Amino acid sequence: MRKKASSSDSPMWEAVGVSHGLTGKPVCQDYHLLERLDNDVLAIAVSDGAGSALHAEIGSETACRAAIGFLKDTHSNRKLYDENALDIVLAGVKAARKAVEEEASRRKLPVRDFSATFVLVLSIGSTVTVAQVGDCMVVAETQTGEVIALTTPSRGEYANETTMLTSADALKSINSFQCCEPIQCIAVMTDGLLPITTIAPFYRPSVKTFPGLFAYSKGWSNREEAIAELTGFLTSDRVQQGTGDDLTLVLARRR
Repeated sequence: MRKKASSSDSPMWEAVGVSHGLTGKPVCQDYHLLERLDNDVLAIAVSDGAGSALHAEIGSETACRAAIGFLKDTHSNRKLYDENALDIVLAGVKAARKAVEEEASRRKLPVRDFSATFVLVLSIGSTVTVAQVGDCMVVAETQTGEVIALTTPSRGEYANETTMLTSADALKSINSFQCCEPIQCIAVMTDGLLPITTIAPFYRPSVKTFPGLFAYSKGWSNREEAIAELTGFLTSDRVQQGTGDDLTLVLARRR
C-alpha cells in the first residue's frame, strides 16, 4: 500500500492533501497535486485511476502533472487568468486528457489502460473555478459557514459506472462551476469518500462530516501535523469500513 502526501502554503491559501491506497492493494491508483501559482492563486488537481485499468496509477499521475504544468506555463499572463478563469481550467482538463493519450501512444498501449477520473480546481482571489470529469467531488464552506457542493459526481446506470477522462465523450461531459462568493475552505475528494461524506442519492454534503473537516483544517499548526491527522482520518475504522476504494482528500483553507 502506498501513501502520497503534499502541501502548499501561500499568504491567501494553505492546503494539504493525502492519497492513501486501499488496505491490501500494492498500488494507490489515486493521485493529487497542489501548486501555488502566486500569492493568491492556488491550483489543485485530483485524479482517481479506474480499478479495472491496467495502468490507472500512471493515468492519474499523468493527468495531474499535465494539468498543473499547463496552469504553471500559462500563469505568466495574470490578466488572462483574472478574466478567463473558466476557460483556463477547461483548457487544463483538455491538457490532462491529451497527456494521457500521448502516454498511452508512447507505450503503444490502449488509452483505456490509463483510465481515470479527474478534477481541477483553481482559486484566484475570491473566485473558485472547478472542472471535472467523473465522480470526484468538490465541497466548500462559505464565509458565513454554509457548506455547499461545487460539483456533483457523475454516475451511470450501474454501480461504480462513471465517465473517465479517456472516454470518447469526456470533453462533452465536463462538469464545471465558478463560485464568486467568498470561500473559506475547500475539500476535494475522490469517490471512495462519497459513502462517508455525502447523503444518497443526490450526494448532498453531510452536515455531520464537513463542518468537522473544515474546523480541523483551520486548526492545523504545521504540515507534518496536518498530514498525520488527515492520514489518520482516512485510515480510521469509520472510513475504512465505509469504502472499498483508494482515498484522496485535499483540504484548503483561506488564511
